[in-house]
Amino acid sequence: MFVSILTFVPAFSQVRPTIAAERLNGLSKRKLLQSQSLLKDVKFRNIGPSVMSGRVVDVDVNPADPIEFYVAYATGGLWHTSNNGQSFVPVFDHEDVIGMGDIAVNWRTAEIWVGTGEANSSRSSYSGTGVYKSNDTGRTWQYLGLPESHHIGKIILHPMNKNTAWVAAIGHLYSPNKERGVYKTTDGGKTWKQALCVDDNTGAIDWISIPKILMNCTPVCGTAKDRHGILLRTVTPRAFIKAGMVEKRGPKSLVTQQDFPEVTGLGELA
Repeated sequence: MFVSILTFVPAFSQVRPTIAAERLNGLSKRKLLQSQSLLKDVKFRNIGPSVMSGRVVDVDVNPADPIEFYVAYATGGLWHTSNNGQSFVPVFDHEDVIGMGDIAVNWRTAEIWVGTGEANSSRSSYSGTGVYKSNDTGRTWQYLGLPESHHIGKIILHPMNKNTAWVAAIGHLYSPNKERGVYKTTDGGKTWKQALCVDDNTGAIDWISIPKILMNCTPVCGTAKDRHGILLRTVTPRAFIKAGMVEKRGPKSLVTQQDFPEVTGLGELA
């Protein structure tokens, strides 16, 4: 399993970032205003442009029926098709945010996990409010927290246990914060454990699972701190990778020097 790591250099004299509690309070006020609006029952009709929603950040296809899939847009929400894209239905239009970072679908249980906040970092990237999950193919949604993660680059679901999932969180783009790195849940998102944390300026943006490794779920990691790098998680208990090599507590045969960039920080993936 590999995780890509991003490190952010804090800027000086910057405006204080808006905390999650203030953002969520603002969203609650917006909902109240909408419910009281004189125009709340007026139906709007789209008159263009014909192509909307911008960047596609993820596509998740039903392995048993490839004409059914979900498409997540960076600033356009989540869409579902069951006819190979001839028509799409929006399934995330009534939540607090519409920016997508990554999605993961458990096709056996019809569960959809959504990580909000676009992970293509730029000044036009809008932050999200954390993780959402649907147990009924997108008809209703549960909010699972991690509001300060802002931008989620990857969600991985355990292949055998539907309650276990990992989230790679970038965190704030322009300021330090603690809610970044890799988070793990074993109770379907009710609670989260920060499984990998380097420091307040280093977030995780991507995650690639190797099924045979994922199944063993033993804590192993290496990570980057100064700039960016790759984390390798192996089946060997408490094996660490540093500077592209596994140290004495892990077999060197797993990786070679040219496989990974040189890194200086260490973290542990639990």
